[in-house]
Amino acid sequence: MGKPGDVVMQKELCSLTLDTLEKAFTSQMTVHAPHVWSDDNRWRANYMRVDDSTRAGLAAAGAARKEHQQQAKADRSPHSTRRDPSARAD
Repeated sequence: MGKPGDVVMQKELCSLTLDTLEKAFTSQMTVHAPHVWSDDNRWRANYMRVDDSTRAGLAAAGAARKEHQQQAKADRSPHSTRRDPSARAD
């Protein structure tokens, strides 16, 4: 949520979102955020671009995500050998 890398904007938008959730008085209520990503829209051409210059990094990130998901699934399995560190051994 918010401009990538702009932590201040992201925090302000998150706060605005939570305030809206708390104070909304009707369904489908719309709130306009006071932020503008950029006066120049050239950033749109590169944001989330997939081409030869980004393909290897995206493939590596995808492989890491898949491995993380597989490990999480294995950890939830009833046959998992991993122990819950918060579990007490009596």
